[in-house]
Amino acid sequence: MVTSVRRAALHTPFVRRLLAIAGGAAAVQAIMLASVWTWTFRNGDAIYYQGQAQLNTEGHWFANYYRYLQTYFFTPSHQPVYLPSASHPPLTTMLYTVADWCGLTTFRQHSIVLALLFVATTIILGVAVRKVASDRVALLAAGLFATCPYLFVNPSSDLAETVVLFVVAVLLWSIFWLMESPTWRRALVVGAVAALCALARSELALILVTVVAPSIWFCCRVPWRTRIVALAAAGLAFLAVSAPWLVRNQTTFVKSVWFSDQLGETLLQSNCPKVYSGYYAGWLWHSCLLEAAKPSLTAATVEVLPAPSIGSTPKPAASWSSGEATHVFAGVVTSEVGPILTIAPREFNASAKQWWVFNSSPPVVPFTTSSAAFSGGTAPLPIGTSVRIAAAEVTPPEESVASADDEKVALAFIKTHKVRAAEIAVLRVLRTWNLYDPNAQVMFDYQDGRPHVVSYLGLIEFYPLLALAVIGVVDRRRRRLVVLPFLGLIGTAVIAVLTTFANGRYRVESDLAMVVLAAGGIEAVIMWRARQSATVERSSM
Repeated sequence: MVTSVRRAALHTPFVRRLLAIAGGAAAVQAIMLASVWTWTFRNGDAIYYQGQAQLNTEGHWFANYYRYLQTYFFTPSHQPVYLPSASHPPLTTMLYTVADWCGLTTFRQHSIVLALLFVATTIILGVAVRKVASDRVALLAAGLFATCPYLFVNPSSDLAETVVLFVVAVLLWSIFWLMESPTWRRALVVGAVAALCALARSELALILVTVVAPSIWFCCRVPWRTRIVALAAAGLAFLAVSAPWLVRNQTTFVKSVWFSDQLGETLLQSNCPKVYSGYYAGWLWHSCLLEAAKPSLTAATVEVLPAPSIGSTPKPAASWSSGEATHVFAGVVTSEVGPILTIAPREFNASAKQWWVFNSSPPVVPFTTSSAAFSGGTAPLPIGTSVRIAAAEVTPPEESVASADDEKVALAFIKTHKVRAAEIAVLRVLRTWNLYDPNAQVMFDYQDGRPHVVSYLGLIEFYPLLALAVIGVVDRRRRRLVVLPFLGLIGTAVIAVLTTFANGRYRVESDLAMVVLAAGGIEAVIMWRARQSATVERSSM
């Protein structure tokens, strides 16, 4: 009897239509992935996730993949160093680790795994929204989700956002399930899923405050004692699921680390002169991190060379001086301020490629120097001087210490530019939601593995979607339907962007909420037009 009921449920019009939408989502993903099979650009975070997962499968759990590459490829002994890392929360890396165990190890194969996860998210979102809205709204939400360029682009970039969308959709389902029967057992599920959100992207720990707590307190129609018990249960489940990662971080690093220790680096790159004015205002600049921090190379010898003649081909510098663990560069001095010397390398050997300052034109390599290092010349050197430098790598500080140092520098900059910092915070939000210089935002999003054409399609769709979402909020409030969890997701994204930088990836949970609210807006427009038609018919009788 139960089996027959389940079979009948699978053949309902809603299920058939939702599965058809999921099929459409799969087709969109197939087209998207096929279009980027030859894509050679990968965001650094995507490389990090994949590389860290590979190290996991070798038994080096959550090691710093960049440090591994530096020590393996750029030291004479080629002996890799495996240092613990909490640069990113673990959930995306673990997904890739499981995929690697199954033999799916390449970027393409990981993209396919994420595409399947995206299709599953489409189904979960439709089922979740159906609990608090009509079948039509649920199907519209699933359809908009599957076809929104800002959302379907994520699997092909191999970043964490597809995982974020999945766990957020599951969180919405669990919250709406809790609203049906507010018990502490169901609250445990909500808290556990909220923890998974934080383990997917660290700023989503805010969801416990912005989404879970308000939903339990204001949307559950039960006595306040029951709500308090549910809140406590959700909090305990959140801590229990997060505990392994949090305990590992607190006992591994010198400084206190919670879900991630990337905040200091992010703050430093998004709070410096380059991003407080001009074209990049509100964005981030990688060189800010390198300029504020001490150079990673110390010059043992600085030799002044004759200026190369016009048309001559410079002799390539060796990657290593004979028998010594020092890098050798030949180049032209671009600046010298105090003990910091930078040169533009004449050629890009392995060492130069590793150490050049990002986003500089021409690319430059920074060194810490001393007067004892100079041979054949005296400090300071005139800009344009040809030099050869033998340098050793400076042992970098422990990851959490480096993050804390970066955070101090960033906060000091913010304190000395308080008014401008507040203006830039607002500008970040405007940029992220396409309300200021959207063309520049398309260029910025390319760095996250988003093709220009997809970003422009998302930009075209964004404004009508935003208008429909506003209509959806007004209509749901008027009809006293659930809206708080969706507003909480939008608020979470706003807080993340205010404190970091303008990034389209950081608003994916907001985009998910927007498509659901826009689906409600579409239904509101349809119902309004139906009422208008009925009124006209009655008046004509």
